[in-house]
Amino acid sequence: MVFDRLLAALHTHGGSVVFFSGDAVTCWIDGDDGRLAVACGLAMKVTVAVGSTRRFVVGDDRGCS
Repeated sequence: MVFDRLLAALHTHGGSVVFFSGDAVTCWIDGDDGRLAVACGLAMKVTVAVGSTRRFVVGDDRGCS
């Protein structure tokens, strides 16, 4: 029930789940400059971290993005 509400807010702001770790969830909002993440975080009442990052899939020969 709690995750349903949190993930609904995430999806409303155009985000997706990267992974779950216990009761934590790491999310991604592609192309965001931080504004959507902050709005989403306020809706979820959670912490937001913004900055440069790289995502890749281990074993994916297309490289990093």
